[in-house]
Amino acid sequence: AGTVIENKIINTYIEVRAKGVTIRNSRINFDGWHPIYAYEGADGLTVERCTITGQGKTGGSYGIDTSDISGSTLIGNNISGYENGITPGSNVVIKGNYIHDLQAGGADP
Repeated sequence: AGTVIENKIINTYIEVRAKGVTIRNSRINFDGWHPIYAYEGADGLTVERCTITGQGKTGGSYGIDTSDISGSTLIGNNISGYENGITPGSNVVIKGNYIHDLQAGGADP
């Protein structure tokens, strides 16, 4: 709980399983379902000023998935290369994100 990940280059996904985690000023490169996924109980996740990039090969993918948690803050992120930018949970702040070049593999993205 309370972990801060800052100023990193991450070439895989991040599974958040604790409360109050912050991910900021980082680059996440991952071509899969969810480069940032918050599990139930990981309330209070903050993701700010990150670049989150996929290659558009995975249908049903999300840049940031907080659908199972409450109280997340998602500010100033640059998200591209996924089918969906953000899947919010409840009581979420989403502000100033640049979500662009959405894409997915398969016949019906």
